Amino acid sequence: MKEIFSEKEIVELTLFTCLFNAWNRLQEGFHNPVEPASEQVQWQDWDRDESAST
Repeated sequence: MKEIFSEKEIVELTLFTCLFNAWNRLQEGFHNPVEPASEQVQWQDWDRDESAST
């Protein structure tokens, strides 16, 4: 890994992986169901919407 990534990048990748794993375990512990795509909240670009209305 050190051939491709710096020491800082390796730490960041490790921490991100640990955070992602912890989040998955937390959600699994809450028994939260995965929403079907049709029920998910869609992203809205607020900046673009405001500039279009003015």
